[in-house]
Amino acid sequence: MKLILPDSETGLGHSDIILLDYDSRTAVIIEAKKSQKESDMEKDCQTAQEQIKKQKYAEDNRFHGYEKVLCYGVAFFQKKALVKKSK
Repeated sequence: MKLILPDSETGLGHSDIILLDYDSRTAVIIEAKKSQKESDMEKDCQTAQEQIKKQKYAEDNRFHGYEKVLCYGVAFFQKKALVKKSK
């Protein structure tokens, strides 16, 4: 597995974290948001997912040959986290 450090240029923007598993040919894109209050976490997770789609992170050339590209939006508030998988 290879971890590409935060703020990696991807698609039309910069994704927060990318994990590449060469053995299973699976890539994981994670876009994270810091919520100002707990009640914003769901909305911020959705915003992260929309950013992945709008900026076409999963369409980046580095993912050619990967069987799966999984995309996750993550929202953090204090010590809590909410994770949503994009469809």
